[in-house]
Amino acid sequence: KNAPHLEQWRKNGKKVLAYYPLPWLTLDGQSITADRAYEQWTSSRGLANDKYDGLMIDEFTTGWSAGEYRAFGSAVKRIADNPRYKDKQLYPYMVPMHATERTRAFLDTVLSSNYRITQMRYLSEKPSERQARAYIDSAYKQNLSLSQKLYPDIASRMKIGRAHV
Repeated sequence: KNAPHLEQWRKNGKKVLAYYPLPWLTLDGQSITADRAYEQWTSSRGLANDKYDGLMIDEFTTGWSAGEYRAFGSAVKRIADNPRYKDKQLYPYMVPMHATERTRAFLDTVLSSNYRITQMRYLSEKPSERQARAYIDSAYKQNLSLSQKLYPDIASRMKIGRAHV
């Protein structure tokens, strides 16, 4: 039923991604390891199913530990190095990641693996459309400016995600 729509979607240069909520790695109470992350992500439909172009992994925040970020980075590197996934994309969904050393190391791995990021920014409601537009513009420009200090070409590697609180 969706095949014609997906074909047109891809002809327009767009990707079909599967969604993977990062907290799923902790549902069974086990620690996050590189092997666990790799196994979970590569067995998900976004990487295991040829009908998908990749995987959006939601959400990387500053709340994960340094050890967990090392595990995530190792799993990303293994996926990037595996020829089976050469035509797949990972899109880590993340809050601004220039804040800490542990998140920057993960971001370095993602970008050096030739993946893109989806930067998430939580925005509060504003009383008017004009104020909301100015706030959105300012918030994203600020994030981009801070990110570009560490990664000058980040704008070409970034997608934007919005959430309203």
